[in-house]
Amino acid sequence: MIEQPARSGHRKIIVEKPLALDLAGLARIARARRRWGLDITVAAHRLHSELTHRLLRSRDEGGFGRLRRIHVVQSKPRFTRSAAVPGHPTAFDIEMPHAPPAVLALASDAAVAGASLTDTVTDRLRPPRLGRARLRLTPYSGVHTRIESDLTAPVRERRITLHFDQATVVGHYPCSDADDTARLRITTRDRRRTRSVFSDDALFTFIHDAYGRYARREAADDLLAVHVATVRLLAEAKSLGTAHEPVLAPEETGHAHRVR
Repeated sequence: MIEQPARSGHRKIIVEKPLALDLAGLARIARARRRWGLDITVAAHRLHSELTHRLLRSRDEGGFGRLRRIHVVQSKPRFTRSAAVPGHPTAFDIEMPHAPPAVLALASDAAVAGASLTDTVTDRLRPPRLGRARLRLTPYSGVHTRIESDLTAPVRERRITLHFDQATVVGHYPCSDADDTARLRITTRDRRRTRSVFSDDALFTFIHDAYGRYARREAADDLLAVHVATVRLLAEAKSLGTAHEPVLAPEETGHAHRVR
């Protein structure tokens, strides 16, 4: 699909996240990019989110000490679509791709420390590997990260928590196109709390920034590197998570399925 517009002379192409579904696809895109001189932009708009920018400022300003841990939770009920719409082989391919670009921006490059998958289970259906996905990362900067995506949750939530030496910062991304409001709560070690609620139309900002960059004729190699790293992390996570037969969620079995 990328080569078709390239053959017609198009060089600036926006693609959906993630950049590729596996390492083989990533290699094909790299070859096409080199052959045609393509400027590929990935629509992972959480990098352009106002909430992400505020989280980055909380890290860079240094007032809370060193960033130690990141915990991301992405939950939404997806029973009907998981049963009716084929095409996504695992839960790592649905909500999970949102998180790694933002995590990598906050904590630099990372290695996979562990991953696991569960099935979706109802009284009628059991789509395999489309329940809960868990990913543990050990970034080279020393910031340990957990990302959880639960497609069997009763409510929608996109939450990110940063644990600093002197504060805990909790952000909530907008959950759908029905509302573009984000939330940020900061609790310091001495129990002082601040809250903010603000507009965060990250998709609009992404499109605005992409076309602004095109107008300035600027390359996006640094952004593309984040998306290449995301594909590599998710590919390894899927390999680990599918190395064993997926099982019921921990609440239903009384124990967790873990891959180390």
